[in-house]
Amino acid sequence: MSCFQPLLRHGAEPGNLRYDLYQSPTNRNYFMRFEVWRNPQALEDHKMTPHLKASFERRKNKGWMTEITTWKRIPDGTP
Repeated sequence: MSCFQPLLRHGAEPGNLRYDLYQSPTNRNYFMRFEVWRNPQALEDHKMTPHLKASFERRKNKGWMTEITTWKRIPDGTP
């Protein structure tokens, strides 16, 4: 979990609306982060920060896979 410690603060960066960290109940080495950003540019700005680039590098050096996917929220009440 040490690779995640600098990132565990909700709202620590401008544009971050939500941050949740999940761990697989069957494989303690599998994690998923769920993040909500104000807009796509806020996410892009986040990806360019030195601490995130360093975190990606640390995970890469440990042989961990990192995948970022983006999703579009469907508003409440949409059929």
